Amino acid sequence: MSGLSSYLYSTLSIVSNISGIGGSGIPDFHFTIGEAIEEYAGKSIWELHRAVSTNDKSEAAVFVFDKNRGSSYTAVAQNTLKRMRTIRHPGVLRYLEGTETADAIYIATEAVTPLVMHLEGDYSSELKRWGLYKISDTLRFINEDCKMIHANLSSSSVFVTRAGEWKLGGFEIMDTQAGSEQIFRHYTSVLPGYAARMAPEFESQAWDKATGSKPGVVDGWYLACLIQQAYNARGKIPQPLWQLCQKLLTPNLRLRLSPAKFLQMASRPGGFLDSPFITTSLFLENIAVKDDDEKAEFFAGLDSVIEGFPQDFSKYKILPELLKIMEFGGGDAKVLSGIIRIGQEMDEEEYNQLISPAIVQLFSSNDRRLRFSLLEYMGSFIQAIPSSVVSKKVLPNFLSGFSDAAPAIREATLSQKSLNSDLLKQLVRMIADPEPGIRTNTLGVLDLDGEGVNDNSYKYVICPAVMQAFRDQFPPVRSAALAVASACAAKWDALEIARRVIPSISPLLVDGERPVRTAALKTVQAMVARVEQHAKDMPDTLAKKPPAPTVPAAANSAPTTPPPVRPTSTASPVAKTSPASSVSMPPSFASSPEKSGWNDDDDDLLESDDDNDE
Repeated sequence: MSGLSSYLYSTLSIVSNISGIGGSGIPDFHFTIGEAIEEYAGKSIWELHRAVSTNDKSEAAVFVFDKNRGSSYTAVAQNTLKRMRTIRHPGVLRYLEGTETADAIYIATEAVTPLVMHLEGDYSSELKRWGLYKISDTLRFINEDCKMIHANLSSSSVFVTRAGEWKLGGFEIMDTQAGSEQIFRHYTSVLPGYAARMAPEFESQAWDKATGSKPGVVDGWYLACLIQQAYNARGKIPQPLWQLCQKLLTPNLRLRLSPAKFLQMASRPGGFLDSPFITTSLFLENIAVKDDDEKAEFFAGLDSVIEGFPQDFSKYKILPELLKIMEFGGGDAKVLSGIIRIGQEMDEEEYNQLISPAIVQLFSSNDRRLRFSLLEYMGSFIQAIPSSVVSKKVLPNFLSGFSDAAPAIREATLSQKSLNSDLLKQLVRMIADPEPGIRTNTLGVLDLDGEGVNDNSYKYVICPAVMQAFRDQFPPVRSAALAVASACAAKWDALEIARRVIPSISPLLVDGERPVRTAALKTVQAMVARVEQHAKDMPDTLAKKPPAPTVPAAANSAPTTPPPVRPTSTASPVAKTSPASSVSMPPSFASSPEKSGWNDDDDDLLESDDDNDE
């Protein structure tokens, strides 16, 4: 009962010191402390809280210790802060900030949750394998490189990141192996549940044997304790792992395996830690030292490997590594394919948070290899990026590809058909590209049946560009231009076809290349059909009929007598006059065209009619 009272007292004391769980009263501490993680209560001398950085609003975790619990507890808490500040390793819980006040000690770390929260349910077996690998490797670093003994490994001293990776904490009694006044000699009793997992040499207080043994054998015992906790019971530990676990539990220090030796034996071909999951994770972590052939082989099978990975591990572990590779120019289309493959499993909010900003940033890169990969897979991700972001940050860099010095970049840029006004203008300019193949493909990209191209664009942008391509020296360009014109005949203005398009196509009917002649004939037929349809919808005449003359009738006037008909004679002087001089223009025709309803284009027709009359 006294233990429970002490715990409740410390909790109330901590809450009061935090000033309403806000962290504003803690000097030199830039984190807002949130709710406590209840599953960790009583597992350690620390309280674990969720937290948020006041600088960048990123998530974090804060360990809080109440110094009113006593000097022994305070000593191990201070040792934890000391070791957290000095130990740096990828497998160690990442320290962010720490401070000590008169009443408490605060340590801020990366956002984690205790391992004990994850072992109760259906936990991924691959994440357990990877976790044991990381913890063993971290202990190897502490034992052999730092010459220290951790002495407190358990499920309460291991923490899990959002990606599912295990990180080592619990540095309360960690100390150097050499010496005679190590902290683990005096303070093991303050750690909750420590007596149940205490190593035999600690229980017998054979300190000289412990400190004089091979590096790491003491922590080998505690590694076996973690394995048992991770798999809950003897019957659930895989047989290959259990065989190694027995060697970790040997009371004889000379025969006991160290974490380093355990890692070596378990990672052998066919061993418990030999799995595609671990191989992939290790390769990504060490990709900086891999050669190009190894990278190419790895990325070739990346998509198939990712499919079997836990989703959180892919999002928060593999994805950042792949984005880092792309950012620094070490990736290709296969890497981008892996990024897109992971993004398919995300909802819109996660995609905009994790992938969209990175891809948008990649578009500003000058690395042509990276830009080519982005263009190749653009259709797979561009729809998921908000249109406002595309217009402001993606499109300007995308359009620069049309004028890139590398033909491959221009070609890849052409493969994108997300037309808008700016892109349409760039495509039209590409019809005059120096590369004939690009000119040909540009016409193929002009998918004029698509949406987003208005009538003015057809008339003033596309039609002139296509007619310009009719005169191209490269036959496939002429054929492509004819194909575009034929497919879009129904969209063009009939008057424009009759006056400009058909006359431009006519020379191609006798082109020196048979494919061009065939395409020209097909296009002319389509154009004529378009004009015929338009003509059927036209009125019979566009001429304005003159109003009928009105003659006022006199009330008492005599009826008018028609003039006598002059008899014709072969001897008449008119017969001797030349036809050109004898034809006189009737008054209605002699007047201006506006009065008669005719226009200037009909002058030739009028002259021919007069000749026929004569």
